[in-house]
Amino acid sequence: MVRNRRQSLKDEQAALKRRLKEIESELRSMGQTAMEMPGKKIRRKASSPSLGSGGAGAVRAGANPRPLRQILIGMLSEVGYMMTNTSIRQLYEARYQKMLSGSRLGTLSYDEQRRKNKWNTTVYGLTHPIQLVGKEILLVKNIWARSDWKLDKRVYLPTTSTLMNLHLVAWYVSALDHRGYEYLKSPGMQRYMDGVISNLELGEFLRQPFNPLQTKKLLSAEIERILKIEEQEHSALKFKTLAIHRQARKNLDPELDGETDLYA
Repeated sequence: MVRNRRQSLKDEQAALKRRLKEIESELRSMGQTAMEMPGKKIRRKASSPSLGSGGAGAVRAGANPRPLRQILIGMLSEVGYMMTNTSIRQLYEARYQKMLSGSRLGTLSYDEQRRKNKWNTTVYGLTHPIQLVGKEILLVKNIWARSDWKLDKRVYLPTTSTLMNLHLVAWYVSALDHRGYEYLKSPGMQRYMDGVISNLELGEFLRQPFNPLQTKKLLSAEIERILKIEEQEHSALKFKTLAIHRQARKNLDPELDGETDLYA
């Protein structure tokens, strides 16, 4: 049965109310004491072990972490780009000194899909990027994004893997010298990030200890270079992916527009 416009607006309003409640709950868990973070100020309780907007700040060893969903949303907010399961597990385990299994992330993925309301209207949370394989749109299940990011920022292209690594390294370097991120200097994290930098073939230019200004300039230039390659070589693939996705959503429900359904 096709819903009418009034019902659509009611459902959207209900979804937005749920989002506001989630944000209020997250803000309460963060608390009210201002704390300096890389590029921004975040507020939290003085007694709270967590930092940032659910992100990758350090906590006492053995402290109980906040819900995994909030932690991932915060990590993605801080890094500002999609992240792989491997990077998420590395940051989580270094931060909390606890294992994070792949099955736990799989369960979270399933739970996030169930969070969608029945009309697929805007919901705040986590999702996976979309990829065109043949003529079919598939979710890339080992990569995470925020569901409130624009859909065209959640398309997996041949350049996406490189951009994920570049954004992760840029965040890592900027966070290293900030209070609350001491865990980033652990041997395990340093080895992992050295591997990421090596995969980018930037090991000759990026070595610890980093020169923050020089490193930021280098990474910004490299990100811009890859984005230009993406635009020049893969814009047609991106356009086709978005078009097929939107058409599939409209076929599912003629009144749904691809941009309003933030979940892929």
